[in-house]
Amino acid sequence: MAITHTSFAICILLSLATIATAEYYTPSSPPVYKSPPIYTKPTLPPPVYTPPVYTPTLSPPVYTKPTIPPPVYKPTLSPPVYTKPTIPPPVYTPP
Repeated sequence: MAITHTSFAICILLSLATIATAEYYTPSSPPVYKSPPIYTKPTLPPPVYTPPVYTPTLSPPVYTKPTIPPPVYKPTLSPPVYTKPTIPPPVYTPP
């Protein structure tokens, strides 16, 4: 959407109307400042003693040598034997 001269003028007029109707600070009534609250460090209750959690000690693991299964042999197949197909000789029929 292109901005035309008319739409630009409408935007300017609305902006001026907003500025004209805004309520500004009047010097006759100075703002009232409140002092910031004083930070006090919160007091925490004394810590409650909790005994340490019992963790049983474990003996080191015992490693055993793994047994390797014997290799599985697959039977070998001999290569296929190709035979040449035999074609019967053509039969001669006299005309």
